[in-house]
Amino acid sequence: MLELIDLQHWPLHLSDLCRAAGVSERTMRTIINEQFDVGPSQYLRLRRLQMLHDALAHADPHGATVATVSSRFGYAHGGRMASEYLELFGEYPSQTLGRAFVAQALGGM
Repeated sequence: MLELIDLQHWPLHLSDLCRAAGVSERTMRTIINEQFDVGPSQYLRLRRLQMLHDALAHADPHGATVATVSSRFGYAHGGRMASEYLELFGEYPSQTLGRAFVAQALGGM
């Protein structure tokens, strides 16, 4: 299922995922609940944040911004995303991107 989600365009809605998988919403809700013990909306929100985190951690710190990376995942406004990101990862998106910059700078010594 993760591969299917990763291939979709964001923002991804449950109906999009059902269409791509060829199953009903009820079936998809059951699958997600059984696999991840959360509802589909919460799962998709958490997965999207995880994908953003991974992208920021691997982004080129010299050419990327949080806004450009987050827009790939359908985030149009950063305020709510940043607060959800902070709650989940314990740091702001800019800190994740900045850490990549610091690691690259230290590796270049």
